[in-house]
Amino acid sequence: MSTAAHPLHSIGPEADSRCTVTLRLSNQALVTLQLLTAEIRYRTGASLSRSAILRGLIQWMETCEIDTRRILSPEDLRDSLVLTLAGEGGS
Repeated sequence: MSTAAHPLHSIGPEADSRCTVTLRLSNQALVTLQLLTAEIRYRTGASLSRSAILRGLIQWMETCEIDTRRILSPEDLRDSLVLTLAGEGGS
């Protein structure tokens, strides 16, 4: 049996379609998200849900140029995202 590499865009549903994903988060992550929603509401008056924040983070990640060949663990992903954020903040 042979396998062939496929570009990411050919795997899964079309880019414009939607699917449902269920995330299991730690209590600490939920608290962090809740504090973030409260901070956004306090500073801007806008009400933003935890799920909207997570969707926004995922959409932002789609625009990042992250070298996935170096990501082997959740910690590697976190480090890559921190470096990306630091680069954007310094520009």
